[in-house]
Amino acid sequence: MLEVLDKRGLDRVLAVVTRTFGGVELGAGGLARAYGGGLAKTLDEAGTVLVRARTRLRLELPFAAMDAVHRLLDAWPGLEKGEPVYSAAGLGLEVSLPLDDAEPLRAALIEATRGRAEVHARIHGPEGP
Repeated sequence: MLEVLDKRGLDRVLAVVTRTFGGVELGAGGLARAYGGGLAKTLDEAGTVLVRARTRLRLELPFAAMDAVHRLLDAWPGLEKGEPVYSAAGLGLEVSLPLDDAEPLRAALIEATRGRAEVHARIHGPEGP
């Protein structure tokens, strides 16, 4: 089973194959083929999904920068915006995006707002959106 996962380039996978004994002894090689074949067939039918670690950022923006920031965020691949929170100081917004994109986004926000955006890391990990 590990060989099947290795050949497909998969990691961080839990695979369980259960065989009901039907009275036929397969031997070590036969068991390995049965378990590996069962896993391969299951992976073929189920497919695979790439899961990227995500993070949440809390953005604090002045009102004057809202249009530029929304255009930037709307064009950022894999980014999901939360509900905006308005205050006298400006706009508060939480975003979720792939962890690898957090620093490039931070730099782009600072540039787009001429240093007026505040970006705070909230949560790191393999969470969902």
